[in-house]
Amino acid sequence: MHRTVFAATFQISRQSGWDTWLALCVAASLVLICYACFGKLWRSKLGWLALVIIALIAGGTLSILFIPALHNAVLGLIWTFLSLAALSLAFYLNLVGQLGIVRMVVLLSMRGLALGLLILMLFGPAFTYITRPAPVRPLLVLVDTSGSMSFPDVQNGPTRLQSVWLSLKPLLPRLREHFVPRFFTFSDGWLELSRAEELDNTHAEGKSTDIVQGLSKTLSQARGKDAAVVLISDGIDNTSPNVLSQISDAQVPIHTVLVGSEQAEPSTMINIAVDSVDSPDDFVVGHDSKIKANVKSLALANRLVDVKLAEVDEGGKPVGPVTMQKLVLQSGSQGQTVELAYKPTKIGVHRLAVWVDPIAGERSTIDNRQEFQGLALDPRIRILYVEGRLRPEYGPLRLALRGDSNVELATLL
Repeated sequence: MHRTVFAATFQISRQSGWDTWLALCVAASLVLICYACFGKLWRSKLGWLALVIIALIAGGTLSILFIPALHNAVLGLIWTFLSLAALSLAFYLNLVGQLGIVRMVVLLSMRGLALGLLILMLFGPAFTYITRPAPVRPLLVLVDTSGSMSFPDVQNGPTRLQSVWLSLKPLLPRLREHFVPRFFTFSDGWLELSRAEELDNTHAEGKSTDIVQGLSKTLSQARGKDAAVVLISDGIDNTSPNVLSQISDAQVPIHTVLVGSEQAEPSTMINIAVDSVDSPDDFVVGHDSKIKANVKSLALANRLVDVKLAEVDEGGKPVGPVTMQKLVLQSGSQGQTVELAYKPTKIGVHRLAVWVDPIAGERSTIDNRQEFQGLALDPRIRILYVEGRLRPEYGPLRLALRGDSNVELATLL
């Protein structure tokens, strides 16, 4: 299998930015200074060369000691070797007359090799590299470029599409490291980009948002069973009546990323949504239960609508009486709460829906409805009363229990 080098690192395991090596360099500098003073190196020609070396080593060590930016383990490895090598060289320069040039060079080379091995043992450097198979898993990134993506979520801030690119750009190296990414845009049309950087110059000018068409064409580009799709959108589909049902047969996982804030929706975009439904966990047969629905709307202030509640079948059609509550719409991020009554007639699981009929010009009708389920229980309590003798409270107790619809009197003994 073809392999590609993805990362190479050089690390030092036994020393840090401020550690033993710095003390060793300071000690070597002090020894060199003392040697220069007591050895009176300035009296000989080669001694002047030794003095220059000593000054450089001492000055460099002093700089490293007081400049925090130079407290680096890699720099420490190099400087420690230079300091100890300079210490050896300074001593050997004073012995040139006795050893000769050839012997001095041989001895210095051997000393340098030994110092190099000791420095490696002191620092424990390690060079590592990682090889991995070249990425083969396709990742199809589908970005919404409809008109709603041209709105900023904060005043004078980037548009939603610009925010997508600003968030996606730093992730590109990691995506390309693990996947084979391809990038697409969609609105009322669909387009494949030659490279991700084209998103920086793309404008959100689509007249509508057709998520089904965009996903269908993107899924047709998927190659291999391990492909995946990332859908980036503000979630405003105003073309497809039911996105989930039309893409439910997709064999490729689809990951969605929501862009934008509901509080920043453009005020001219008409929409009404049943945002949430608060319902009891259990219903009681023959008793009213209160169900609260939160309704949000845009650009529909003072419009009168009916909020409806009914039992529905598997296809979503009402199968019982429809309860309605009128509501005067007012725009707001918190929405409006509507209270509806529901009275089940039999025990069991009941499928219910709360909805508002579509209004002409809505951006989407998918969020006009919320379905949920509840369990209806028989509330009657069965009582068996046993007493050893007839008591005066027997009559009133019998009447009280029989008068409570929630109680089933088995017998009084």
